[in-house]
Amino acid sequence: MTTRAKHLIPTLLAITVLVAACGSPGSEGSDPASGGGLSGSPAGSDQGAGTTCPSPESDEAPDCPVSSTHDPIVVDPGDKARARPVDITPGLKNVYTTSFDDHRVVGGDRLKLFFSGGVEDCYGVDHVDIEYGNDVVIATIFYGSKPDIQACIDIAEYQVVTVQLDEPVGGRKIVDGSLAAT
Repeated sequence: MTTRAKHLIPTLLAITVLVAACGSPGSEGSDPASGGGLSGSPAGSDQGAGTTCPSPESDEAPDCPVSSTHDPIVVDPGDKARARPVDITPGLKNVYTTSFDDHRVVGGDRLKLFFSGGVEDCYGVDHVDIEYGNDVVIATIFYGSKPDIQACIDIAEYQVVTVQLDEPVGGRKIVDGSLAAT
């Protein structure tokens, strides 16, 4: 199994779980004619947990279940042309390392790192550490959430960040620092 396939499996598993959790258009309770509530219950009925949900036309907004009829968008991570370019945004919170699926050296002194990340409004690349060795260049992406964001959808997008290198890569191998640390 290739390194890229090993990184792709968790992403595909997460998407599968997300799609399964959302249900299919033909699942019980998704028929708008039934009132749009869960399990076929009409809008405005008690949804459990002591919360009474108003009709969709009401201006009230208690914590009621929400559903969507939109199909999820899945981007083929093998198509680098579809990777959304992201800028480095220092100062993010909850920063952690994330792995990249692929890389491309451009002009000998720039490195494009392709990875899966969250939606642009909520998440970003805080910084990328580059370590230069005799035989390798180690790149580590530090990813985090944007400050003052209250709620975000949990969906992966295929992204690319470009890093200006201090030294040309030459014949050195590019290594993912997030994997080297584990």
